Amino acid sequence: MMKKTRAETLLLTILSQIWPALIVSLSSFSDGMQFGWSAPALQVLQSNNNSMHIEKGDEFWLEASFLLAALLGLPLSTYLTEAIGRRNTIHVGSVVALAAWCIIGFTNELKYLYLGRVLGGITGSMCYVATVMYLTEIARPDIRGFLTSLDHLLCTLGTLFVYSVVPFSAFYVHAVAGAALSLIQLIILPFLPQSPYYLLQSGRVEVAKNALRRLRNNSDNEEEFNEIVAAVEAEPLVNKNRFCLKKQDLKVLLLITLLLCFQQFTGFTVMQMNIIAILKDVSTVFFLSNEYVAIIFYCIVLFSTVVQTVTVDKLGRKKIFIISAFCTGICSFLIGICFGVKSEFMSWTTIAIFLLYAVFERLGLGYLPQLLSAELLPAGIKAAGIAYEDFLFRILAVCALGFYHYFGNWFGMNVPFFVFSGVSFLSGVYAVFVIPETSGKSLKQTQEIIS
Repeated sequence: MMKKTRAETLLLTILSQIWPALIVSLSSFSDGMQFGWSAPALQVLQSNNNSMHIEKGDEFWLEASFLLAALLGLPLSTYLTEAIGRRNTIHVGSVVALAAWCIIGFTNELKYLYLGRVLGGITGSMCYVATVMYLTEIARPDIRGFLTSLDHLLCTLGTLFVYSVVPFSAFYVHAVAGAALSLIQLIILPFLPQSPYYLLQSGRVEVAKNALRRLRNNSDNEEEFNEIVAAVEAEPLVNKNRFCLKKQDLKVLLLITLLLCFQQFTGFTVMQMNIIAILKDVSTVFFLSNEYVAIIFYCIVLFSTVVQTVTVDKLGRKKIFIISAFCTGICSFLIGICFGVKSEFMSWTTIAIFLLYAVFERLGLGYLPQLLSAELLPAGIKAAGIAYEDFLFRILAVCALGFYHYFGNWFGMNVPFFVFSGVSFLSGVYAVFVIPETSGKSLKQTQEIIS
């Protein structure tokens, strides 16, 4: 039997991690569908051809209910990731996601539509915490950024999917697709290896060795296994010291808090959930309908996400974040100007600026805060820390949406975008002086950066 070359061994090792990453990230595809759902779905539900009556105030609350419901799933996800493991928590979440899509697709009553959105928010937070932990813990250090970015990529694909399907098909079609993906995930998940970190924390050393062997597709991983053991042993027992935070932990949590404030108040969620309505306000003359422009916008977002996925380990997190922050700030400022000038020329210009915004925002601001938090959080508080990050993400997203809707209505829709621009520039300055570089470092090394 011929011996595998080093290149073949490396390729098989990477592939053995990609397929579990893709399966667990199906929940991110579903969450991306839920996250972008309001932009096309509310336009359909408000049309005269729909049997369900949507009031003006329901727009905000159908968005906010999804985000706020995630708070209900966070304590549960924090407990389950430690009690039954990251993989099994995603399994539970996929059951809830299946129920959410069935309700959204086949209800004719507004109260049940709210229930579907609430269940979608709960499963989003459950699966997010577990997925991020699973991906960062199974990945080799040199491809961890790529592997964890697959989660972000699938989320982007989910949003693009609802943008492309909801306006042009029967309303239940997208929900059937979401339910089918949840069902596929339910069937395949039990065959994936558990996280070696979780298995070691549970005292199952031999099972952890076997899991790492499956993930690396070879048995020569003793050195890496010893590093994982050292990282786990360096942390206090999670169940006994869950709330005993050290100075290093507080530094990481402060960094996460500021990064998420920057992310949300640069327009991240506002654009994703309201892109079609925004286009109606700023672009009055264009040969394509706003629904098609929104699809193009998200195709550009997808392209930028792919670029970020393949370059994040090579260029480094910090450099990409700085480029994204300053360029997004320029685009947001120009969008604010476009709200005050409506002409055929400005419509074309506005579309171009929106597409540039999509490129630069998703290149760094749109995901790197989540990646950095997953890398910097110590193993002992990782579940609680990622739950805190998702909690803050949802709360700040609701605040940003409220700021956009109410300040925009009172003072003009250009005002929120000028604020988004200022926050973008501020985040770029912050990144230059504060954000650490974690590319190519093991999880143990990334956590030592903050100490």
